[in-house]
Amino acid sequence: MSLLVVGTAGAAGATGLFAWSYLLADLPSPDQIEAPQFQTTKIYDRNWRLLSEVTDPYTGWRWAISYQEIMDHIEQQKNDPNKPHRAWIIDATIAAEDETFWVNPGVDPRAIIRSFITNLSGESMSGASTITQQVVRLLYPEKIGTERTYRRKLREAIMAI
Repeated sequence: MSLLVVGTAGAAGATGLFAWSYLLADLPSPDQIEAPQFQTTKIYDRNWRLLSEVTDPYTGWRWAISYQEIMDHIEQQKNDPNKPHRAWIIDATIAAEDETFWVNPGVDPRAIIRSFITNLSGESMSGASTITQQVVRLLYPEKIGTERTYRRKLREAIMAI
C-alpha cells in the first residue's frame, strides 16, 4: 500500500516537472529580459513638417515617459487653475484593469479561479489578466503568443511573476 502511494506521488511529481519544463522551454530567463525601447519614429521634411510616423506593430504609438515625468505633469496641472487635476486617471485605470495592482505579485489567483469557473460554465468569457500580465503579453508576443489558450495564460503568469 505505501509503495503504491510513493509510486503515485513520484509519477505525479515527474509529470508536474515535465509539464513545468514544457511551459518554460522557450521563455527567456529573468536575467535575459530587457524591456524593448521601441519608440514612435517621426519622419520630417527639411522644413520640419511631419511627413510620417512609424509605430510598433504590436502596441501602436509609444513614447518613453518616466514615472517622474508623469507625476511632474500631474503636479503642474494641479497648480494650474486653467487645467483640471488628472491624477484620478491613474487610479481609474488601475481600478478598471487590476484592482489588486498594488498588492498582487504579478498575478491575481482569485481572478484566475473566478475566470476559469465563469468560462467553464459558459456564462461569458471573463478575463483575469493583471496589468503586469498585460504588459508581459505586449512586450513579448513572440514568446508568449497571442492565441486565447490556457497554455498562453500560464506562460504569461510565469513571466509576470
